Amino acid sequence: MDRLMPLSDSKVFAAATASVLAMAILTLFAGLADFVELFTR
Repeated sequence: MDRLMPLSDSKVFAAATASVLAMAILTLFAGLADFVELFTR
């Protein structure tokens, strides 16, 4: 993979992917918490 793209590009890509994944997981958990809260009232 490093031969196809420069090392700096792969690092940037990995960082972007990790941040997007983290945002998606946080959003999912926040949505789940709201969902549970609605039904436990």
